[in-house]
Amino acid sequence: MQTSNIKPLYRQFLDQNYDSLPAAVQALHNIEDEQGLEGRCSIQIGENWIVRLLTKLFPFPEAGENLPLRLNLKVEHQETGAIEHWTRYFGEIKFYSEQWQADGQLYEKIRNTVATFSPAVSDKGLELRLSQIVSFGRKWPAFLQPDVVIRETEQEGKLHFSATVSTSLMGMLVHYEGWVEKV
Repeated sequence: MQTSNIKPLYRQFLDQNYDSLPAAVQALHNIEDEQGLEGRCSIQIGENWIVRLLTKLFPFPEAGENLPLRLNLKVEHQETGAIEHWTRYFGEIKFYSEQWQADGQLYEKIRNTVATFSPAVSDKGLELRLSQIVSFGRKWPAFLQPDVVIRETEQEGKLHFSATVSTSLMGMLVHYEGWVEKV
């Protein structure tokens, strides 16, 4: 398929706001085919036993500091736009998702769950906030839906990220932060 007229996913998704992102954030999302990144991250997991059970439902690593992180991004071009395949390796733990955009929203599929994110863009970076979750074709009720905030910024020329998943009932479920750069 001819891909020269298809914009990278995040350029499609953010449209003219993409150009106001810091250079390192733009570089992460300016994928036309495939790219690899490496870095380090720290992971915190909530202490509640329910939280521990929930984190086992997804292939997520144990808590730790200064853990190795590899990120492989691959683009699949379709007539409706790009789909990005994100494979994250936290040490030896593999975490896979697919991302696409429609109607001003970013969608990320992890196993049988699709999360919908709304963007906020500034010259400091990109923030994505969860707006909806659907699992096995069923929308989660609002009282069960966690708060998810993902931030991408630039510090010293590197892409820095943080992601926090929390609920008002159980507190912090998972928090991870770190940096990556192209290899």
